[in-house]
Amino acid sequence: MISCPVCKQKLMLNFTMLVGSLVVCPKCGTDLRIVSRDPDRVEAVPEEETLNAEGKPESYA
Repeated sequence: MISCPVCKQKLMLNFTMLVGSLVVCPKCGTDLRIVSRDPDRVEAVPEEETLNAEGKPESYA
């Protein structure tokens, strides 16, 4: 289990999610990118990277 780096909400990642996948924190709505799976680690995606995003996040964690 990991925590959102913005609001500290506990998040659980699906085991099928790969490094680079995007998720959204259900509490604060921050877009997060998975940067490591062993151990699990996410980082907030800068807002300018999401303004023109063509795809939606893979899942709400």
